[in-house]
Amino acid sequence: MKQDHGAARGLGRDHPIYQTFATLDRRSLKRFLELGIEVAVAAGHAVMAAGSAVDAFYLVINGRLAVEREGQRLRELQAGEFFGERALFSAEPPIVTIRALGPATLLRITRDAAIDYIALYPQFGANFCALLVRENLARLTRLGEVYIANRALTEQLEAKNDNLRHAIITVEQTARLVSQSPNPVLRIASSGLLLFANGPAEPILGHWRCAIGASVPESWRDLVRDALAAGHPHTLESAIGDGVFVMTVMPMPDLGYANVYGQDMTETRRKAALIEHMALHDDLTGLPNRAALRERLDATVARADRRQAALILIDVDGLEPIRALFGHPVSDTLLIDASRRLDAIAGASDLVAALGGNQFAVLLEGTDDEASATRVVETIIERLSTPFEIDSHRLQIGVHAGIALIGGTSLDSSEHALMRADLAKHQVGSTPGPAYGFYRPDLEQALRERHRLEIELHSAIGTDQIDVVFQPKVRIADGRIIGAEALVRWRHPTRGTVLPDRFIPIAEQTGAIRALGEQVLRLACRTAAGWARDDLHVAVNLSALQLRQADITERVAAILAETGLAPHRLELEITESLLVEDTERAVDTLERLRALGVRLSLDDFGTGYSCLSYLARLKFDKLKIDRSFVVEMHRSPDMRKLAKTIVRLGASLEMAVVAEGIELPEQWQHLRELGCAEGQGYLFSPPLTGAELAAALAASPELPARHAHGRVA
Repeated sequence: MKQDHGAARGLGRDHPIYQTFATLDRRSLKRFLELGIEVAVAAGHAVMAAGSAVDAFYLVINGRLAVEREGQRLRELQAGEFFGERALFSAEPPIVTIRALGPATLLRITRDAAIDYIALYPQFGANFCALLVRENLARLTRLGEVYIANRALTEQLEAKNDNLRHAIITVEQTARLVSQSPNPVLRIASSGLLLFANGPAEPILGHWRCAIGASVPESWRDLVRDALAAGHPHTLESAIGDGVFVMTVMPMPDLGYANVYGQDMTETRRKAALIEHMALHDDLTGLPNRAALRERLDATVARADRRQAALILIDVDGLEPIRALFGHPVSDTLLIDASRRLDAIAGASDLVAALGGNQFAVLLEGTDDEASATRVVETIIERLSTPFEIDSHRLQIGVHAGIALIGGTSLDSSEHALMRADLAKHQVGSTPGPAYGFYRPDLEQALRERHRLEIELHSAIGTDQIDVVFQPKVRIADGRIIGAEALVRWRHPTRGTVLPDRFIPIAEQTGAIRALGEQVLRLACRTAAGWARDDLHVAVNLSALQLRQADITERVAAILAETGLAPHRLELEITESLLVEDTERAVDTLERLRALGVRLSLDDFGTGYSCLSYLARLKFDKLKIDRSFVVEMHRSPDMRKLAKTIVRLGASLEMAVVAEGIELPEQWQHLRELGCAEGQGYLFSPPLTGAELAAALAASPELPARHAHGRVA
């Protein structure tokens, strides 16, 4: 016989074999057939001889075979039929001979392979064996009188085979499962004696101090007895030594014992605990994270009427420069050290959490009032403001904090508490140096109002709600109008006129200042281009965000071309703080603007950032004295001296000096004596609309003082 280990892979779904086994699961049957080996049989060859040992089960793929006994043909086997089934269970010698009538192909499945497969798939095995028995009985019926004489023997053999089949499957399957199981398996008698234990059960036996043949602990003896009495399985989790096991007690009442199947959950529980810890703790500092804080806050809020508490949100300031100068490892170490200082301040019942970035939170339990919370937050600021020594670097950070009292308030969630503390922190966020604040209900209302104003401002930009007024600028010597400063106004349809000090900070914080500034520049240039006198200039403030735009020069040039205003009539006012923040970039940008032909004015000079080094590098056309000098100089000799110094500095650098906020004749007189070139203020004129300024220009080139004495309203 010629054998092929390609084993039935070519059988089509309509092959008679599949019809024979139609009651079996098709997928499991296909895997079973793939265990076989194809055997080519020549004509006349005996595949099975009476009385010879047989260890395989055969399926006819194609061809015909004859079943013979003592030379007499009993029947024929066609494609799809099988024989040798008795070999699967008993391996008894056959009482018939099976011979090929012509060339035939068989599928040979060994007894060992079949038993292994049936053990792995017990449901398939039961169905398969039942089908074999049924088909075998049907075959005996078809053979009729040939087997009548041996019917009693046949029935005895079938009964024996059936019992043997179940016994073999049960024993081999159980032995395989027990021996290969990575989990503990034990057998405990109703008396409490340990009858059996596999290898993985050894840690349990060691914990119980028990060996096979000895009694298990009393608690387990009682557990087995209860399970046997109840007649159904019982599952429990048990800590055994350093491990955790899930133990299932499977009672066998008829046999007087119970099988105990254990599953070692130690590693699973360890991983679950690790995952839970990672989900609730910050990777860098090891402190509880935002999720853990929320859980604790929710519990605190739920009982806030019974116990006071306070939430402190802390921002660590100055971390970005440290990271930029010394790198992430140093800044990370600083955060770790800061977290340790915070943890040392907190009480045993308090919670310190790291919220990511540069933010921490402290939940104080049992804090009764603002005074108690103040003492804690001041201690926090003191400790965190103490310099850190890291890698030979002495590092200093700042702290801003917001506090929300929780007990006895109307809080309904952790998010509500966090929002209140964040609002309190936000109110002191721009305060120089360490600072803290408490939540007040009006903060929430103010934030809502600001949010509404922000939305309305975004809608207003690009519409006629945004308007420009002009405050005339005069020559100090004679009061002649030489230009005007463009000032933005928001003509709100319901709020009326909204002044810049209310909406400009919002525009700067949201980035809307770019579009707003460009609209103001366009309106100012368009209006100035229509003035009757072409010697008048218009001054427009350039914001920090506008100056940082890479294409600011191109944008200014486009507006000049669009409006037709000559470049030398446009004066761009730059706040000196911008130059300190990024001097190199500012130098490049201002040089490109100057190349357009526009004039440059340094605004708010002398308010705290002044540095002569950048004045030497940047060629400004004008210096603008801040109004604080002008307001006080007629009353303060020191202010008068400072104003005089600025005027002389401007003259030495060939820069005209402009004074703003002139309201009294005495101020005008002092500035004239100092030699200040230009000025503006209510003494000469309040801001005017474009039409009002045009009328004033038509009436007179000069703006005489509106009042000789007193402050102008």
